[in-house]
Amino acid sequence: MEVKGAWRNLFHDEDKDCRTRRRENSSFSKHLHDATEDASKVFQNAKLTHASHVGVLLICFGSPHFPILDEHIAMVRSRAIDWNEHLDDWADNAWLPGQIRCGFWCRER
Repeated sequence: MEVKGAWRNLFHDEDKDCRTRRRENSSFSKHLHDATEDASKVFQNAKLTHASHVGVLLICFGSPHFPILDEHIAMVRSRAIDWNEHLDDWADNAWLPGQIRCGFWCRER
């Protein structure tokens, strides 16, 4: 399984409790693009001859001010042709008010 993560926002350095002040992660697009390229290699090269299951898990971390949008998930989705897709999202209880969105694409024998 290939696991990739991308953070849409970062915490301000002066925010001592890591809960309130956030700023946009200027590297988010690059990280998401890199994750998409890596996932694309798995999608193209994954063979089920040596494994019964193959999967790609994308974990994106956001917040109400910097949400993970459908277009972000769509970057990887566009490469996962004929793969089973499972999507989910939930509140990030460790970093309120945070958001986690995951995309999981898999194939099985």
